[in-house]
Amino acid sequence: MAKYNEIMSRVRVTPEMRERVLANVETARAAGAEELTQDTDRQNNITDAAAFEKKRAERQTGTQRANGGRRTETLKRWFPLAAAACLVLVLGIGVSTVYKNNESTPNDAVTSAGLEDCVSLEELSEKVGFGVPDLSSDMPFEVRQTVYTNVFGAARVSWEGDGEQFVELNKAVDEGSDISGDNNEYAEEETFQAGGVIDVTTKGDHGTVSLATWTCDGYAYALSFGPAVDKDTAYKLALKACGK
Repeated sequence: MAKYNEIMSRVRVTPEMRERVLANVETARAAGAEELTQDTDRQNNITDAAAFEKKRAERQTGTQRANGGRRTETLKRWFPLAAAACLVLVLGIGVSTVYKNNESTPNDAVTSAGLEDCVSLEELSEKVGFGVPDLSSDMPFEVRQTVYTNVFGAARVSWEGDGEQFVELNKAVDEGSDISGDNNEYAEEETFQAGGVIDVTTKGDHGTVSLATWTCDGYAYALSFGPAVDKDTAYKLALKACGK
């Protein structure tokens, strides 16, 4: 102990050394706080993605009950993708923790859970890399809220009214697959050439339309309605979505 005291009595900290030590401490503290915030944001992304898809499924299920009699399959095509993305995100957070003390933390490895909310139509168009149409002025109800979402590179816009009222547009580069995420069975299905320019397939019950799908100019489209609408409304929105 005497030897230790002797050595420590010889230690002198100059003002310059003190400033460097304090600066290094502050840098380390700030870096730790930023990393904690990033990890929290990633975890919130998981919760937001799951809540978003749960709300969407519940809303469609409730609308189907209102339309009456249809056998519902609530497992949507997006669910497995969202679940897989959430798992990747969790692994990414783990990797970030392992590398916490490294200078180059792999923060870019995983940035989101695949569902990215946007604040405007313009931001959504920029994120997905193509134009997304604005159908707000043609809604069959008064729009209370509009939600813009980048879904794994596909655009989704949901115009919502009172209660269970909604119209949801999905648009993506046409790869020959159904992008609606709607696996429900409908009593009626037909294809009609709207405006003489696009072939729109409609599905629904009792002469109404709950889902409309079509392709145009290299893109695939899907419109979901709650409650169901008449065919003229579906065709009008399909044509406007394509700029026809």
